[in-house]
Amino acid sequence: MTVFRLSKKLTDQLQELLSGKTLDEAQMQELLEIIYPTPDKGKINRIRIMEAGAIAAYHQQTDFPVIPILLTDDSPQFKMLTYKQALCCVHDGRNYKKLRPVVPVHREKLEKFLGQYWAYYPCSPVSPPNSLFSSHK
Repeated sequence: MTVFRLSKKLTDQLQELLSGKTLDEAQMQELLEIIYPTPDKGKINRIRIMEAGAIAAYHQQTDFPVIPILLTDDSPQFKMLTYKQALCCVHDGRNYKKLRPVVPVHREKLEKFLGQYWAYYPCSPVSPPNSLFSSHK
């Protein structure tokens, strides 16, 4: 629960109420109404608790295997869903596009790498790799 940025007090309260229990969505909503009797309070915590519960239930179920790796766009809601996360080529490529080498030989190596990178993947970059350093002198 600390991954979901919930306070230790709230985490302890949830552990005390839920220890060893399996709840369905309706039961979870009832529990949240006990913890937060005023509907306007704790909206973000309610969402985080439901997300944590859904992820925990997914990892505990045995009807089908838990997916070990998921290809995503690096959105935070996918972080805890699988054990590993891979980025699609466009989102992975953004990390390389952020690089701004100062040394000319490093610039050349990055340009070459980006050319190979975008030639390898079937997706296209947001902007052409050749324009990456056009503003550098």
